Amino acid sequence: MRKSIVVTGAVALVALGACGDAKTEEPAARPASSAAAPAEGGAEVRVQTTALGDILTDQSGRTLYAFTPDKEGFGSCQEDCTAVWPPYLAEAQTKAGPGVDAAKLTAIEREGDVAQVKYGDWPLYYYVADLGAGDVDGQGDEDGQWWAVDVDGKLVKKMPNA
Repeated sequence: MRKSIVVTGAVALVALGACGDAKTEEPAARPASSAAAPAEGGAEVRVQTTALGDILTDQSGRTLYAFTPDKEGFGSCQEDCTAVWPPYLAEAQTKAGPGVDAAKLTAIEREGDVAQVKYGDWPLYYYVADLGAGDVDGQGDEDGQWWAVDVDGKLVKKMPNA
């Protein structure tokens, strides 16, 4: 049992370490509504009040994060990084929920002919340890590289109360 925990921890550390590796190719931005992967009901970006205040979430209330190396507007979390920080993929039509600025909602191309939802300047990601609606366990992770995003498209750089 102890050996499997150590091995699992080591794999997680390797995956987290890969998050700092940025690619320099900038994929083209496109409207989120033109994403290719159809889904039942489509994806929706919403606003939810959490321990961080009002932030962006998906249609299930899961927190959406930005990665500070993506400041140029393209998804630099690739390969092993996405095992811990999966991109929020654009579906048939990603919708803007109440309070979300539809003009800021676009998508970027990723490897493998998939599109990632982008809000303002930030491609959006999940954090695998956020298991339910309103969880913000990824906030400030990786030495302050991962932050929730507010409705203005700005990074929320505060920590939840312990």
